[in-house]
Amino acid sequence: MSLPTPLCIILASIAGVFIHYFILYRILFKNLFGAAFGRLWLLREIGYIGQCVIFVLVVGPTMQSYKNLEDAPFWIKCVFQVAIMFSYVCVISNLLIAINRYCIVSFPLEYKLIFSMRRTAVVVVLIWIVCAVATLPSLIPDCLELAALPFEPIDGVLTDEEHLWCVDVRQTLNWSIIQAAVCFTLIIDAYTFKAVRTIFKNRSKMHVAGPMQKELKLCNMIVAQQVVSILGSACFNSSYFFANRLPKEAHLDILSWAASTMLDGLVVVIFTPDFFKFSLQSEQYSTTEQRTSITHVSYTRHSLPDVLLRSCV
Repeated sequence: MSLPTPLCIILASIAGVFIHYFILYRILFKNLFGAAFGRLWLLREIGYIGQCVIFVLVVGPTMQSYKNLEDAPFWIKCVFQVAIMFSYVCVISNLLIAINRYCIVSFPLEYKLIFSMRRTAVVVVLIWIVCAVATLPSLIPDCLELAALPFEPIDGVLTDEEHLWCVDVRQTLNWSIIQAAVCFTLIIDAYTFKAVRTIFKNRSKMHVAGPMQKELKLCNMIVAQQVVSILGSACFNSSYFFANRLPKEAHLDILSWAASTMLDGLVVVIFTPDFFKFSLQSEQYSTTEQRTSITHVSYTRHSLPDVLLRSCV
């Protein structure tokens, strides 16, 4: 006997809360990704945790209580739009993390300048502002009164102006922001994967001895994250390409959303080098980075050092 979809969503989201909280804990208290880059990961994990909490406390119970999601109370529809804002934060932060991985592999000399503490802080603030502004059309009271969760309005009751703001603008933002971020992340990660493969080849040609498990984990993580992202996007896009053709389609969208959130965190836990390594090394990375010399950086073109690999993922 299969579990009800709302229960599956709640269970997947509870698992997501624990997984992403564990990642957040490692970032805050074990210096997992360093200082500047850690801010991007904090942004991402806050987005995922907020999204999962809303699914557990609001979305899942609502789907169990209301046969038609458009009958949900007004405040529930508002909370659901906040979950969508968190999803914007997550996909954009994933894009910036992908850019960081590419820069640290391809431009090690310029990396500290590109991702300085000040610039990273400014970027984090801008992401919150952009995501909040992008959510505003979905929070128009008239649109929410007519909305059928998660994205479709009730047909046949909208004026031309209401259709513009409640349908055209809202759906365009929902679709374009998420899909553009996912596509660009895929492209940038492909270039990063290629750059790491080049490091493999250069190291082999130079007959440099030593294992490359961390570089291999980086490659595996890139592939695993993109598989999860593509599968999640494929299910998520069903609301646009197969509208009104699937029974309980909104349930499928939300279930794939919750499952991909959980799996994304699981990929990070499994493939991040030294994720479970509890040692004093994490406290020494800040001083190690300060002592990085030009000789050290030139070496990164042939083999990624530990301090950089910890930031790569």
